[in-house]
Amino acid sequence: MGGLAEPEPEDDALCPEDLDDLRIRDIRPLMPSACLIEEIAAPDVYGMITAARSQLSRAVRGADDRLIVVAGPPSTHDPAATLEYARRLKPLALQYKDELLLVVRVFLDRPDGGAGSWSGAMYDPDLDGSYAINKGFRQARQLLLDISKLGLPAGCIYLDTISPQFIADLVSWSAISERTAESKLHRELASGLSTPVGFQAAHANFNIAAEAVRASAAPHTFLSVSKQGVAGIVQTTGNRDCHTVVPASTEAEEQAACETLAALGLPARLMIDCGAGKAQVDPDVQAKAAAEVASRIASGSTHACGVLLASFLEGGRQSLAEGTAALTEGQSVTAACIDWPTTAAILQSLAAAVRQRRANPQPPAAARAESRGPTNTGLFAELGSTPATDNLRITAIRPLLPPACLLEELPAPQHTKQLVLQTRCAISAVLQGSSDRLLVLAGPHTAHDAKAAMEFAARLAAAARKHAAELLVVMALTFERPSSDAALGWKGMIHDPDLDGSYAINKGFRLARGLLLDINGLGLPTGSIFSDTITPQFIADLNSLAMVGSQAIGSRAHRELASGLSTPVGFQAAAGSSYLAVDAVRASAAPHAFLSVSKQGVAGIVETTGNRDCHAVLPATGEAEEQAVCETLQKLELPPRVVIDCGSAKGRADPEAQAQSAAEVAGRIAKGSTHVCGVMLDSFLLSGSQELKKGITPAFGMSVTTPCLDWGTTASLLDKLAAAVRDRREAAAPNKKPRTA
Repeated sequence: MGGLAEPEPEDDALCPEDLDDLRIRDIRPLMPSACLIEEIAAPDVYGMITAARSQLSRAVRGADDRLIVVAGPPSTHDPAATLEYARRLKPLALQYKDELLLVVRVFLDRPDGGAGSWSGAMYDPDLDGSYAINKGFRQARQLLLDISKLGLPAGCIYLDTISPQFIADLVSWSAISERTAESKLHRELASGLSTPVGFQAAHANFNIAAEAVRASAAPHTFLSVSKQGVAGIVQTTGNRDCHTVVPASTEAEEQAACETLAALGLPARLMIDCGAGKAQVDPDVQAKAAAEVASRIASGSTHACGVLLASFLEGGRQSLAEGTAALTEGQSVTAACIDWPTTAAILQSLAAAVRQRRANPQPPAAARAESRGPTNTGLFAELGSTPATDNLRITAIRPLLPPACLLEELPAPQHTKQLVLQTRCAISAVLQGSSDRLLVLAGPHTAHDAKAAMEFAARLAAAARKHAAELLVVMALTFERPSSDAALGWKGMIHDPDLDGSYAINKGFRLARGLLLDINGLGLPTGSIFSDTITPQFIADLNSLAMVGSQAIGSRAHRELASGLSTPVGFQAAAGSSYLAVDAVRASAAPHAFLSVSKQGVAGIVETTGNRDCHAVLPATGEAEEQAVCETLQKLELPPRVVIDCGSAKGRADPEAQAQSAAEVAGRIAKGSTHVCGVMLDSFLLSGSQELKKGITPAFGMSVTTPCLDWGTTASLLDKLAAAVRDRREAAAPNKKPRTA
């Protein structure tokens, strides 16, 4: 073929049998959570936890005018110091019990951890990168029990769907980081948690957090593990006790946020994070923010249902760089904290503000929504669980077929293994710049009809052969809807293969794997989006490329997953969030450890080597952003090349805009641009999209999610992109004669 030579896999160096787990160093045993719950039992504290959750729920909805205060270090690293902090908090909790609902902040995970940074006390309790996760869970559970025995409720943050099984029965309030508030997986998790849940938001993405609250109120189905550590299908009732946690802001901004919530039919109440933004490096900023909140409450404002304080025994922060021996006891190792005297003074002022508000004429009541409180006690009793405080919003954990059984039932033939291996190498060569072919990922935004997908694949395979010298064509075969609109609609072929909300997930995995085998059998490689850490065990060996959707690129769990996938991985960025995609590429190149399941369907600790074949997928917003992102990648010593998603931005709703974006990219390539190494096209047999309606069979070959290009337009764009690659080669010919493969 024309262009630079691409590496061919050496049969002796990498056997085609080894298509999966190529970047996995080990899957270590993870103790079943039922064993830990039995070992560190806590029956005496469940009454207090149940009462605390009820009080917090009423405060979130405006039925209790007390102010929630979640206070403690941003990331718990020292159990002894945290327990001492809780002991100091206890008398203040009693003193201000009529004005404040005090919760100890025990954040055991770090949303921005990993990739050279400390991952949090559950993942790395020894603070040295050893990832003694079983020890971390034991230490975390003991700390939560000790705090509960003081009569204080605890609040935790969750980054994955497995960790809650070890500690959730001891937690009264939960948080979802702003990095994962848009992730479908984390919204599904929140819908099943037995506590009120706060979705953290940045100023720029408040609407995302508000939408997360709305989505989490609905029932969901997702993949996790049981208390016995076995993979399962979790069904939830939905959680109407979710709320937003926003950075400290002006009264006008609070008012606007409350109006947004009210428009969605949600309680117009906010929790204020006084430790966000500049306060993470300057404790004085946090103290001023808390004072402003107190002032507005004293003046009668009911917008704030609570505050979040980054607080510890000592003020400021310290670095882990010099080792644990040099650490000051009671001082944060992540974001800066206010010290204990400042904390006590803030609590006093907040309590006084609540009393003052009560003394003033009452303003109109805040908008309220009926709580769907946890009512499932006795309806679902999982062996090893604690029915008093756990699984209260879970209706069932159904059996999930072990991945090994499906792989044995539907094995990959030798020619498919060879195709997958060769395509992965070829894609890597394109990303690294040793091949000048253009990667083209084309297919329906979310596959729903296997027969129509096969017809599209047959046409695409013929076009791929036609343009093989210029284009590396991969069929996009996405089985899970990663977007937030999936929260209240059809979730994709794997989760709901019958398109009727029956969630026959085992059938969905069987259908998806069979379709991947059939398409690879045409000689056409495939790529899929992964929204959780369990699904890849069923189908990743048949993928030549993987993607992480724009809603999940800030999620640490998804970056950890990417670091262990055997394929190149693209991180999709939404408009204005290219920096997140770049950071995800950087983070995923490093080794990680995370929780998932083995091929036998048993929970385990996965250790990865890191993945240097990750890349940024940008919306079609223009050459200037492409150039800026490539310069940033180069500074990070990463390949300065990006893939352009022509179906994002304006192309998401308008197929004509998508076609124009692809034509513009082709024009830049023809003029010699090497920034773009690939394009993505939302494409199917017919143009546009259709709604799924009960009792009506969807039109054959038309998307049921995002509008797509039709086949004729797709074929024309492939011709245009191939011609652009040829033009670029010709333009480069006088300077450097291409080598042939």
